[in-house]
Amino acid sequence: MTQKLFVDEGLKEQTVTALEQSSTQTETLEASTSVHTAVPPRWVTRYDSPLPVHLSRSLSLWVSGNEYVAVKIVRNTESFSEVATSEITVLEEINRLDEENRFACVRMLDWFQYRDHVCIVFELLGLSTFEVLKQNEFLPFSVEQIRQMSFQIFKAVCFLHQNKLTHTDLKPENILFVCSDYNLEFNNDRGMLTLAQKCEPKKLRCLDVKVVDFGTAIFDHEHHESLTHESKEHLAMMEKVLGPIPSHLLKQTRKQHFVHNEHLNWDEQGCSDDYIEKHCKPLKQYMWTNSEDERQLFDLLSLMLEYDVSRRITMEEALWHPFFSPVIVAPASFVTKALVMLRVEILVGAM
Repeated sequence: MTQKLFVDEGLKEQTVTALEQSSTQTETLEASTSVHTAVPPRWVTRYDSPLPVHLSRSLSLWVSGNEYVAVKIVRNTESFSEVATSEITVLEEINRLDEENRFACVRMLDWFQYRDHVCIVFELLGLSTFEVLKQNEFLPFSVEQIRQMSFQIFKAVCFLHQNKLTHTDLKPENILFVCSDYNLEFNNDRGMLTLAQKCEPKKLRCLDVKVVDFGTAIFDHEHHESLTHESKEHLAMMEKVLGPIPSHLLKQTRKQHFVHNEHLNWDEQGCSDDYIEKHCKPLKQYMWTNSEDERQLFDLLSLMLEYDVSRRITMEEALWHPFFSPVIVAPASFVTKALVMLRVEILVGAM
């Protein structure tokens, strides 16, 4: 059974009252976000943003037993409401499939609707990996930290893929630590980030992800440089990092204006090419050392970022990659969770 947060109708009424009061303060609602910052224990009297209150941002809610939760309040437009409804359907299915919370998927505690605003209640999580990097002046995580975090996510990915669920927006901003109670320590010799948790070990949790997107997310963790852009420029960046797109894939594209003589039709004299030359280089050239761990990491990345899906490594196969061989079955030093929008991957004959 899905845990219900609002068993107390008085609590829900206070929540709705706070929403009603805040809705009069602004008529312009922005896109929804997920902010997990604690607020004073006054029910829903304050949002976790110093900006003018609007009903598109998540808030933190104080409940009985000194517990914070995160409430995602969705913009009251038809398109946003439809997306939120789909998200709720997926989250309910995840809760049903993983009643014992063994596969580390984010838990939806409840949801309700007020004045066409869909409100989704989540367990409160810690800082995102992006925020940790930002607070530490973007010193990158070490290879060992990446190994621990990515292994947790890979295990959950297998579970969700088996249940026909697909991640659509994995990025460092959407990968959250379960507990953000930690110390930041600088290792000036190696330039790496060390996290020393002060909380008790918790179960490893995360959500599903498309393999190629997660490869990009690992790269962001390692170097904090995005590998994605848009349109032909995006493809040109991919070729710079991963090598030429196979000709048989170019022949299959419906956008033949992208192709010339079985090659990407890219103007190398344009201003965008200067950006690509400055910010992109072959994947292996991003390696800092020639250590075995780093060689294995970049080998895994290359397998995950393979152009041809028929040759691309699966999540289950990735778990058996030598990069993860040092991982032991025990509470890891770093506990993360991905909190993202999901979509159901409808397959022929799946119903």
